[in-house]
Amino acid sequence: MQQILTRTTTFVLLALLATACAKTDDATPNPITTQPALTEHLTLGNPSGSTMDPGQPTNYLLSKSQYALSYHRD
Repeated sequence: MQQILTRTTTFVLLALLATACAKTDDATPNPITTQPALTEHLTLGNPSGSTMDPGQPTNYLLSKSQYALSYHRD
């Protein structure tokens, strides 16, 4: 009986570990990192989450061929 309980517990723990380590697929590409000019400058990410949307004047992504930066109107 003890052996069956140990095997069952081990199986359950391995199953939980396998599901916790599963990767998720993000099917939507990030529009910022798919643009060639921005890929070079935002290699490490976009920490402020700025976008190139003119409707976001307090967190606007300003992109030039030499650099990319977050702009705050105020």
